[in-house]
Amino acid sequence: MQVDNVDSACDHDFRDCRRISPIGYALDDHATLDGRSDLYALGLILFEMLSGTLPFRGGTPAEMLAQRIVRDPPSVDSIKPQLPSFVVRLCTRLLELKPARRFQTAEEVVRALDQPRVPGRA
Repeated sequence: MQVDNVDSACDHDFRDCRRISPIGYALDDHATLDGRSDLYALGLILFEMLSGTLPFRGGTPAEMLAQRIVRDPPSVDSIKPQLPSFVVRLCTRLLELKPARRFQTAEEVVRALDQPRVPGRA
């Protein structure tokens, strides 16, 4: 979707900017527009970079979005089994179905990358 005027596509406080996001990277309905939504989008991008495909695909755009709120994404190693387990856990944690189980801050992601290990679920 091409947007000529961002102000016309979003309310001024940017709570509804997901309307201009490409459907493959749009937020799930649990998300709020803050740093956590960026981390979810990072998980989608990481999944696609590692596997060559998005975790939720097929069907209409509405069906793709609905998949994100009713089921867990497939594990990226189901598509690319040779990936290191750390990378698989990182991607899984970024895309957790329940937002409370995802990384909550970018600092948590950086700590996981520095260690490199992904702490258990919240």
